[in-house]
Amino acid sequence: MAATALATPVDLAWVLHFTLAVASAVLSGAVPIVLVWLDRHLKISANSALGADLARFVETGAGLAYHELASLAAHNADPLIKDAAIAKGANFVAATAPRLVAALGLTPADVAAMLTGELGRLMAADPAISAGPSAVAPAKSAIRFAPAGG
Repeated sequence: MAATALATPVDLAWVLHFTLAVASAVLSGAVPIVLVWLDRHLKISANSALGADLARFVETGAGLAYHELASLAAHNADPLIKDAAIAKGANFVAATAPRLVAALGLTPADVAAMLTGELGRLMAADPAISAGPSAVAPAKSAIRFAPAGG
């Protein structure tokens, strides 16, 4: 006589509930991490675009300072004249891109330092203009920034 085994149903609903609970916990934990990563990535992309725009304004401001020094070729080694030219270029950047400067959180000294570097690059390529001695940075009162709203 053959024994017939009765098929008893196996309840696997607990496996489904457990799997859903684990998946829900993993997704709940991953969402904030993904959002933080995405926020950082987007800020970096935005800042690099702003930085490229600022670089173009600084190049133009340095060209303005370079032109100022070239017009005063006999006196361009004087640190006061060089600093006045840098201040003129920095004021140009501040006047033409005040929102950009404010968005990047730059100070007048930051813009002047960037402009000084770009001006040095231009002056190194032209032997007719002496780099000469220079003060560290133009006086803060020489550089005027417009309010961020303007």
